[in-house]
Amino acid sequence: LFFVHAYGGGVFFYRELSDHLGPDQPFYGLQSAGLDGKGAPHERVEDMAAHYITEIKKIQPRGPYYIGGRCLGAYVALEMANQLRARGESIGLLAVLDSYWMPQEPAARGRGFMLHVRNLSERGFREKLRYLVVNAGYRLVKTEMALTRVVSRVCFAFGRAIPRFMMNFYINVYIPEMHGAVERRYAPRVYPGLITFFQATAEIERDPRAFWGKLTSEGIEVIMVPATHKDILVEPNVHVLAEKLRAALDESREGS
Repeated sequence: LFFVHAYGGGVFFYRELSDHLGPDQPFYGLQSAGLDGKGAPHERVEDMAAHYITEIKKIQPRGPYYIGGRCLGAYVALEMANQLRARGESIGLLAVLDSYWMPQEPAARGRGFMLHVRNLSERGFREKLRYLVVNAGYRLVKTEMALTRVVSRVCFAFGRAIPRFMMNFYINVYIPEMHGAVERRYAPRVYPGLITFFQATAEIERDPRAFWGKLTSEGIEVIMVPATHKDILVEPNVHVLAEKLRAALDESREGS
């Protein structure tokens, strides 16, 4: 079973799920390239998928493959499934863990400036000061993002690691923000197979078929898990998720 990282790039948040699946179920986490600050992270979902396929084939040369993910990892897993199918490989399970996609329209030039002007005009003096301070902090983060991007690319081009004093910002801010941009740029293709969606009961009002249902030619199976979006991978909910994931794996293997 191969699960892809989310925005943060790490995979240890899958640890409890792996533990509950048991020692007889091999579980591999696909961690983001570049997370160690020694090499460039991928900036396209398609490139992530191709790289992770190369890695999983070192462990399992042939299908059927059982893959999944959460947030960004769900879309990378979808792309991996499509790329594997294009190579003639079979997919035993494509699992999505309570992940939703909301397309964002690119802002028109100048719209952001006018929004700030309108927001300021609607506030009193104290609120204006508070608004300016908050947005100044946001601008500072954007400046740090741009600086980190330049420094990291120069370092990687010369085969050097990112300076140690920049690593905290690089790991905790730059990588998640960059991965968010990667997701927003991704244009998913229709997958010719079944998608198994594990939905937190607290998200019952959100219909995963509204997006994921359009990305499969064979439908989407929704499996409910008593949890919220945030705690579906921790106790006391993760053991239920593990039971239902194992049942889905067993059913898939019996049918293959």
